[in-house]
Amino acid sequence: MSEKMWDVTIKHAKTCVMGNKYYVFQGTNYRVFLNPICQLVKAEINGTTYPIQTLSSINR
Repeated sequence: MSEKMWDVTIKHAKTCVMGNKYYVFQGTNYRVFLNPICQLVKAEINGTTYPIQTLSSINR
């Protein structure tokens, strides 16, 4: 899929109702929570929760 087509797809997906389902990627000392279109929602690192608003764009 081209980058332009991907951008259009994501833009459309953001307009849809996503519900409250999250996908979790987990390692030894962390968990990453993603919404249905794989955008970062929050991260838990060493037991501390970091909402998306507290993460810099570099950390995302």
